[in-house]
Amino acid sequence: MAFNKGLRFVDSNESVLDRYGLTIDTTSQSFFESNSPTSAYGAMVLTLRPAKGTGSDKEALIVGDNLAIGIEYNAAGDQYRLLMQDAVNHASNAFSLAHNTVFGEFAAVNAETTFAFNWNANGTASIVQTGESVRTKFMTSWTPQSESLDILIPTVAGAGEDFALLLDDGKGSIAEVGYVTLGAAAQNTVATDLKTKIDALDGYTATVNNATITVSRTNGGSFEVSAGTPANVGLSGTDKSTTITAGPTGGVLAALSATRGEKGGSIGMDPDYD
Repeated sequence: MAFNKGLRFVDSNESVLDRYGLTIDTTSQSFFESNSPTSAYGAMVLTLRPAKGTGSDKEALIVGDNLAIGIEYNAAGDQYRLLMQDAVNHASNAFSLAHNTVFGEFAAVNAETTFAFNWNANGTASIVQTGESVRTKFMTSWTPQSESLDILIPTVAGAGEDFALLLDDGKGSIAEVGYVTLGAAAQNTVATDLKTKIDALDGYTATVNNATITVSRTNGGSFEVSAGTPANVGLSGTDKSTTITAGPTGGVLAALSATRGEKGGSIGMDPDYD
């Protein structure tokens, strides 16, 4: 891994109200994805130039599927160090040093410092930063993440409403499923039917609870769900596909569109993505 600037964060405003973070949302990619159902590892280079902060404050920079990266200021707020924590612990104990968080050496604020780190869900990690030698870190291992996706069918107004979903595994396998309603308040029926059709697709598994379908890939791989085209599956009623909402299981649901899908899984869809 080349020790160059990589991603660059600069904060020239010393107001504590002007902090930064980086996320990818509602897309086929995320940060720190799993590499397979049983492995998750990677590396990144960051160049940071934070302003002075509140003493002992902790700030999240990048939160991904498996890993969270942040900084912690010293008591005076004039130095900071890089923090790394597995995403499982981060969700409930963000950057707690007692919950699988490791850290680099303190660096001065208002000056660029470049950090390079690698990580592995087996618990091994290392950090190197400008002016310091490589530091090997030991974390408690965690289970590589593989998120499922919740798909919620909205209230059905009447007969003749079409609901279609397009599922894409990012590797050339694209499938569409659909259902036309036979009467009002039939959202549970729609969900059950679509669940059965998704479950029958190669590589997918689905469960249903009332109007919510929970979908994942049988190999833990990533996938994307978009609003489908009813005509592609032989339907000709009123298209209600974009009224379907979806999101990570237990998270916030957002309306689907035909051009922007919702990501499920946590194993990179693009083999060239890093």
